[in-house]
Amino acid sequence: MDESSSAPLVAAPRPGSDLPLGPSLVARIPGMPLWARLGRWGGDVVGALARVVGLGPQLLDPDQVIRMARFRTGLTELGAVAQPLGLEMACRSLATDAGLGGFGRLVVGNALVEGVSNRLRYVDALARVPQRFDVPLVPPIFVVGLPRSGTTFLHRLLCAVPGHRGIPLWESRWPIAGKRDRRRMATAWQIAMLRGAAPEVMAKHAFELDSPEEAITMFEASLGWNPFLWRIAGCHRYVRWLLEQDAEGPYTAFVDLLRWIAAPTPQHRMVLKTPNHLGYVDLLHALLPDAVFVRTHRDPAKCIPSYASLSATMHGVSVGKVDKHAIGQTSLHLWTTHAARAARARAPIIEVAYDDLVANPLATVTRVFAEAGLPWTSQTRQAVATEVQRRPAGKHGKHIYSSADFGLTDAEIRARYAAAVDRPG
Repeated sequence: MDESSSAPLVAAPRPGSDLPLGPSLVARIPGMPLWARLGRWGGDVVGALARVVGLGPQLLDPDQVIRMARFRTGLTELGAVAQPLGLEMACRSLATDAGLGGFGRLVVGNALVEGVSNRLRYVDALARVPQRFDVPLVPPIFVVGLPRSGTTFLHRLLCAVPGHRGIPLWESRWPIAGKRDRRRMATAWQIAMLRGAAPEVMAKHAFELDSPEEAITMFEASLGWNPFLWRIAGCHRYVRWLLEQDAEGPYTAFVDLLRWIAAPTPQHRMVLKTPNHLGYVDLLHALLPDAVFVRTHRDPAKCIPSYASLSATMHGVSVGKVDKHAIGQTSLHLWTTHAARAARARAPIIEVAYDDLVANPLATVTRVFAEAGLPWTSQTRQAVATEVQRRPAGKHGKHIYSSADFGLTDAEIRARYAAAVDRPG
């Protein structure tokens, strides 16, 4: 339920080298299949050659990223951008903080281009079919809480209810399709590559093509305010910059895309989950006053190192060696900041304890429905019970982690968390 086992990450490249060429790097990735090793090695070689001929730096150049996105989509208008320096800040942080080699620059560069492409499609759709963004939403449910606190499990239980719907990974990654809708195919390929490059990832978070997934990638439509980038690379300074920015513009674009996605089935209630919403509950409440907020609670000394462990695995796809201590510090700063904001939120929130959710998920969902004033029927009960059976604990393996792996202690995490939450607003 939101967590499960880790394997060792890859060995380090030589200090000071941008990229260790040859099969030695990929051969040291435990459990990586041969096809994935060859693909990563080829990506490193191509990335290194690109740098030799002067193209490498352009992969993380904001102007070049925009040009490539415009070429890829055939669209040009970016509209008014809430954080005009955001893309530049992201590129600078990724180039200097993340330790990317040739393969990593290709992966992250492509993610940046896809993000700008999503912005271009959003602005284009606003101009062509503005009425679709005016579709009334059935009051959605937002599951918030520290990552690894049961948010994924509870989210998928709530999405299983008849008349409810989540957003699958392929749709959150590309909310608005291009001229040819290849989103599912592209996402299936990306999941296969991720599982090949990091076999332990499924024990930490079960990425499934059509299951409801968090919608963090939908913030790419804001251009510049993009917390998804931290999921794929160690852009530490960018994360801290994001936390200081006004998020009203990005969340307005996010709600626009919720309406876009809901338009074909406007009678369904959307159920959303993104742990980052924890710090922006009041903003979401202002934009969607009738929305239901459900917050999960778990010991932060369990959540934060578990999250850091998942981050280390995801970052390890793009680099030869991750800085686990840096990930630990950024993770602690990120989630204590969000938790502090949530502690001062005025929006009504239904509270759920992780231990209660794990011990009796059906009773927990029943209580959530009662507190939210939602109808509870025999069909609802059966749907939730069936989903519980589909998701036994440890289905994908055991997730093993510790605070010490990330230069932290349980006592330090709890003290920092308590100080942040108890600080006067």
